[in-house]
Amino acid sequence: MIAISLTVHEMPHVVMELMSNIRYTYNGNAFLVVHVSRDNKEKFLKHAAATGVDMHDPDVHWNDVEMPTKWGNTLPMQVSNFLYLTMTLRRPFTHFQILSPANLVVGTDMDRYVASHDILLNNTIPTAKGWRWHEQVQQDTGFTAFREAHGLGDPVAVRVDGMAVRADIFGGFVRRLLDIYSLDAMRNLPAFYPQEETIIPTYLSRFRQFAYKFAPSRSRTFEPHHPPLTIERVEKIMEEGKIAYLKRIPPHRASPLRRFILERRSLGVGGLPRPYPQPAEAPAMVAPADENDSLAIGGPAEPAAPVEQLPPVA
Repeated sequence: MIAISLTVHEMPHVVMELMSNIRYTYNGNAFLVVHVSRDNKEKFLKHAAATGVDMHDPDVHWNDVEMPTKWGNTLPMQVSNFLYLTMTLRRPFTHFQILSPANLVVGTDMDRYVASHDILLNNTIPTAKGWRWHEQVQQDTGFTAFREAHGLGDPVAVRVDGMAVRADIFGGFVRRLLDIYSLDAMRNLPAFYPQEETIIPTYLSRFRQFAYKFAPSRSRTFEPHHPPLTIERVEKIMEEGKIAYLKRIPPHRASPLRRFILERRSLGVGGLPRPYPQPAEAPAMVAPADENDSLAIGGPAEPAAPVEQLPPVA
C-alpha cells in the first residue's frame, strides 16, 4: 500500500478527483494523506459545500495538524503528513510518495512500479552558483547543520512530484532531520527557497552508491513556456503504454483535458477503461526490523524490503 502526500489550499474537488484517478491507476493500492493550509481551511470547506464536493472517502485522510503555508516550500507539511500517518493514523504503507494537487496520473499498474523500487527520483542537478536558489540555500543554517551531521556533501535539487521512497528510508530521513531542524524553523527561513526540492533529494542521493533500487519518478511538468499539453499528447502517452505523473493539469472542472484524463483513467484491452479492481487486503502492521533506521517515530509500519542502515560516511 502506497501513501500519497498532498498539500493543498484551494479547490477541494481537485483532491477528490485525484483520488479517483489514483484508485484506478494504482489498482486500489494507494491512499491520500492531505494537509490543508490553516490560512485557507475555512475557505476550503466553504468551497466544498458550495460546489457539492463530497469530501468523505475512506482512502482520503485529512491531517488534523494544520499549519499556515506559503507558496513553494512544502517540506514542513510533507513531514507533518508523514508524522500523522505513523503516529496518529497508523495505516500500514510500504512507500511514501509526494504528488501535487496539479498532478494527474496516466498509465497502468503504478502501484507495481512504485513498490518494485526503493526510491523513485528524477536526475538531480547541483545547486552551484548560477542555480536560481543558490544564495538562499547557503543562508539556511539548519540545512547546513543537517548536511554536516550526516556527511551529505553539496546540495542537489530536483522536482519532487512523483518522488516515492520506501517508508522506512523516509522515516529515517524524518527522524534525522527533526533531530536538528524543527518544523517551525523550516517554516521561517531567513530567505525562501523550495526546501523539499533540495533537502530531500540531497539526503536520498547518498543512497545511489549503495545497493538500493532507484528509478526515475517519471514526472512531467508542463510549464507555460513548454509546448502545451493537449489531449492528443496525453492520448499518445496512453497508447504507448507509458506511465507518467502529469503536472500543470488545468484545475477547473470544465477543462476538456482534465475531463479526458479522468474519464479514461487508464487503458485496458482494446483501449477501454479498466474496471476498478478491489483493493488488496491490507497487510498486518509489523514492527520495523531496525529501530535505528526505521520509522521509529511513533510506531510500526510495513517495510517493503529488509531495512538497511544509513550508508556510512565516507
